[in-house]
Amino acid sequence: MEQAIARLEGAMELRPYSVPEGMEGKEAVVGKGRNQQQVKMTVAAYSAAKFRHIRAALVETSGPTQVLNFVIFPDPSLDLPIFGADLVSLPGAHLICIDLQARIRFRKQLNSQYQKSQHTALAAHAQARLPWGGNLPSAAQRFFSPHCIWSKVGDIEVVETAALEAMLAYLDHYLAMAAAAEPVKDEGLLKGLAEGHLAYSRYRRINDPARGMLTRFFGTEWAEDVISHALFDLEAKVDSGAVSLAHGQELLAEMAAEP
Repeated sequence: MEQAIARLEGAMELRPYSVPEGMEGKEAVVGKGRNQQQVKMTVAAYSAAKFRHIRAALVETSGPTQVLNFVIFPDPSLDLPIFGADLVSLPGAHLICIDLQARIRFRKQLNSQYQKSQHTALAAHAQARLPWGGNLPSAAQRFFSPHCIWSKVGDIEVVETAALEAMLAYLDHYLAMAAAAEPVKDEGLLKGLAEGHLAYSRYRRINDPARGMLTRFFGTEWAEDVISHALFDLEAKVDSGAVSLAHGQELLAEMAAEP
C-alpha cells in the first residue's frame, strides 16, 4: 500500500479526507482457545484535485486473513472510471480483483484508441500471470470493465509479486488518464456520471462482501456504520449536502423508490 500512496504523492497533492470519528480504526480479539486471534482494521483516506475520495481499508489478523480494499473515486464532473483493487488472503486461498470500474459506458471512459489499446495490453500482461477466477456475480457485472483482473490463487507469493505489480501498473495508467481529464460540460453526461457514481456506491454499500467478516469481528452496528459512512459514503454525503452532485437529490429519491 505504501508504494501506491507514494505514486499518488508523486503525481499530486494529497489532502486529508475526513473519516467519521471512531471509524478510522478498530481492534478486537475474536475466537477462543487455539482459534483466538487479534484483528485490526484501519481506514486511511485522502482527496485531491481530481479525486473526490481516495480510500484504503486494511484488515489485518494474527491468522491467515488479510484484506486490502483500495478505491479511488474521481470527481463526479470528470468522465473517469473508478479505480478499485482488492487483495484478499483467506485460509487456503487468495482473491485478487483489480479494475478501472465502469460507471456508464466503458467506451466513454477510455476515450481514445491509445488509452484503450494501452489498457488492453496491461490487462493481457497481468491476466497471463493471474488466471481468471470464474464468473462474477451477474448483478455486479455492469460495474466491471472488459479488462478486469479477477483471480483466485493458492500461493501468497503471487499476491506479493504479480498482483502487486498489476495493481501498480493499473494505478499508473489511471493516473495518466486522470491527468488528461477535463471537466464535463454536457448536462446529460453529467447526470449519467452522477447516476453511475451513486449506483456503484449503493451497490457496494448493500452488497459489500466484507460485511460478514466485519460483523463477525467488530459487531453489526460498527460494521454497518463503517460501510455506509467511511467506505462507501457518497449516498450519505449527498443526502446531507456535504457533496454537491448533479441531480443528486433527484437521483437519490429515484433510487429510494426502486423495489
